[in-house]
Amino acid sequence: IWPKENMVYITLDSLVAMKMSRNREIRNGTHPSILVPYSPLPKTESDPRYTVVGNPNLGDVTTIMIGVRNPKKRTQNDNDDMQPKSVEVWVNELRLCGFDDRQGVAALLRARTTLADVGDLTISGTYSSPGFGGLEQSITERSHETNINFDLATNIDGGKLLFPEKWNVRIPVHYDYSLAVVQPEYNPLNPDVKMKDELADLPVESRDSLRYLTNRVTRRQNVNLMNVRKERDFSKGNNKMHVWDIENFDLSYSYSELVQRDEDLEMNNEYIHNGEIGYTFSTNPKNYRPFAKAKWTKSKWLQLIRDFNITPMPKNLIFRTTLHRDLQEFKYRPKSKGNIIIDTNYVKSFDWTRNYGINWDIFQSLRLEFKADASARIDEPDGRIDTRTKKDSVWRCLGRGGRTTDYRQTFNASYQIPINKIPLFKFVTANVRYNSMYQFTASALSLSYLGNTIQNSQNVQGNAQLNFVTLYNSVPYLKKVNQGGTQNKNASKGGDKKGKDGKESEAEKAGKKGKKGKNQNDSLQERPDVGRMILDGTVRFLMMVRSVSATYTQGRGTILPGYMYSANLVGHTRESSGPGFLF
Repeated sequence: IWPKENMVYITLDSLVAMKMSRNREIRNGTHPSILVPYSPLPKTESDPRYTVVGNPNLGDVTTIMIGVRNPKKRTQNDNDDMQPKSVEVWVNELRLCGFDDRQGVAALLRARTTLADVGDLTISGTYSSPGFGGLEQSITERSHETNINFDLATNIDGGKLLFPEKWNVRIPVHYDYSLAVVQPEYNPLNPDVKMKDELADLPVESRDSLRYLTNRVTRRQNVNLMNVRKERDFSKGNNKMHVWDIENFDLSYSYSELVQRDEDLEMNNEYIHNGEIGYTFSTNPKNYRPFAKAKWTKSKWLQLIRDFNITPMPKNLIFRTTLHRDLQEFKYRPKSKGNIIIDTNYVKSFDWTRNYGINWDIFQSLRLEFKADASARIDEPDGRIDTRTKKDSVWRCLGRGGRTTDYRQTFNASYQIPINKIPLFKFVTANVRYNSMYQFTASALSLSYLGNTIQNSQNVQGNAQLNFVTLYNSVPYLKKVNQGGTQNKNASKGGDKKGKDGKESEAEKAGKKGKKGKNQNDSLQERPDVGRMILDGTVRFLMMVRSVSATYTQGRGTILPGYMYSANLVGHTRESSGPGFLF
């Protein structure tokens, strides 16, 4: 039923070899184009004849067609009788055999060392060849690439390397480098041809170019100098801090780089810079009381003057500025035969943020707090900054502080009114809180003719509390009633009273003489003072109001679109001298 002469054997490698032979003849000029059918003669009459047109790829084959042809009569001597034929074709099966089941290898290297007491170094690398995979993976699931990875990371305390230990300089440095190279087993530009065969078929001078085009390379490196500072030395008992101390400053810088290329992308690079300068002054400033020891202020009526105090230094001063620049450039490879110019694409951002803050307790009863955050954009010309004109444009924008896109400030004040230091108002406590907010939001450059938007708000709150218990206790009688009522002055007279020396006094003896004839076992009983009880109860009822409190709140806000001015340093607008601190 199945004669051997009816069996068709197709060697897939021969199809690939035929295509490579065609491409070789095109490079040599003996074959016109890939669009012209290429059909080399078989070596023997029994060998099949193959034809290739275009640039087919076995990896993309989804359909196989089998055709039976009745060839057209061409000569008088061929065996074609030129009559119609009726045939029946049976196809038994399509079988794929002869898999490439070569095994791959893999290796891992890892090392870590300590660099004395200044840092450490870690190095690692991995390698795997085509055919490598897990035991549970099938042949088609195994790797078809050569993977090479190399990683290096180090952490070093630069302060110990560059300065004496007693200077307390800290320069933490981190650096890491990573390289990943993927070498495909098959040519990505001709996916059914192995790279080694493609390279062997090319001239020596063209092989490096093909490797550069087909290898997928990813390189990363990062450099970080975080919180570079000089620490304070408290070992010598010098705890005094000044506004100008170098220990108040800290510096940070980081650089990140990502470089990629593959068969589709000529380049895909990203460069990120971050620089930061910070200033923080935090202390517990001394509070001065100039009249605390003055003799003429001892009177309780002068307590307000005696308690007067002032703190000439703020508690906290904070300033931080950060520059962030991100540049990404990518370019696709031209893959068509036409002369198409593909430009490099750039995605850029250059931002400048500034943060301000101050906390100042001018008096113990008056506390002020100011915070501000500003965001600015450094406008760059299009494309790569590679000319003197473009660089000068960027420096000019930096000199102006950038183009402010957003500014927000808040001002808070709280005041404890010292009215309770006046004896007449000792029972009164009162405080006032004030809060204001201002925000500037810039419009997009394309809508700058519409102006910017500013808004502010204000909130004032006052609280007062009358503590009547304190007021009641200022009157001796009311204080006794408030503490539980007055005692009867004549209570407990029935008991024997003796002098300080434990003996009866002369008056007591005389009293006893006047009581002759009465029963000595009868104790004297005092009559309750009904009037005093009624008075105490009435007063206690009237004092049932213990405290009274009141709160006053006022809020206002304004929003103004179409504002044509811009915000500069600390949100200040030169033209309008705004915004200031208050509403």
